[in-house]
Amino acid sequence: MLRLSLRSCDPCLDAHVHRCRLPNAHVILRGIDQAAVFFEDADRQFFLDHLVAVAAEESVAVHAYVLITNHLHLLMTAARDDGVSAVMKRVGQRYVQHVNRTYGRTGGLFEGRFRSSLIEADTYLLACQRYIELNPVRASMASVPGDYRWSSHRANALGRQDSVVTPHPLYQGLADSDQARFAAYRGLIRGYAQRRVTSTFPRVHQRRLRASSCLAAQSSSGRSPLCSVDEPGRGHRNGR
Repeated sequence: MLRLSLRSCDPCLDAHVHRCRLPNAHVILRGIDQAAVFFEDADRQFFLDHLVAVAAEESVAVHAYVLITNHLHLLMTAARDDGVSAVMKRVGQRYVQHVNRTYGRTGGLFEGRFRSSLIEADTYLLACQRYIELNPVRASMASVPGDYRWSSHRANALGRQDSVVTPHPLYQGLADSDQARFAAYRGLIRGYAQRRVTSTFPRVHQRRLRASSCLAAQSSSGRSPLCSVDEPGRGHRNGR
């Protein structure tokens, strides 16, 4: 498990992602034309195994994740400016090679480069983590997030061992003891899920940053960034 010091970050507009500082980042990677990128459980395990190895080598902590059929979400903190982009490049290349070799295909798999947004507000980070882990429920792939195997929810909400997950300090600050922390986090998940509201978070969030351009995440309405997570919006095929 990594121990990282979290840094503040000024907004940056740079044509090259490797020069952009990403302290806390929500990363999204989609299949071309929303096509599947994960075909079997072995594919998902391959991706996670390499994510763990490469993230450790690049000093990047993964706080939350979900692997949906045609896309994935990651919440990460990088110790170096280019840490997140280095992880995504290395893991993405290995995974595409695995899929092409396994299924006898050629060419690309993902829709261009990954999309990424900075997360600077404290309340926004836990809202992002919650959003990521509720993805399978919104996609009707599970009735409750704990039923879905390929996410960080079981680690963050139930205390299951997961080599991928490094708890974020804000998450750890929910309570002093592990059991109290798990219960507090389940309360955050349950309180949001019971409202049965579809979030516009990804559409607002994803537009702000792509791999070629970095902007500081902020609320355009002037309200707390957490509020934007609960506004109604449209659904998306196979999650969001």
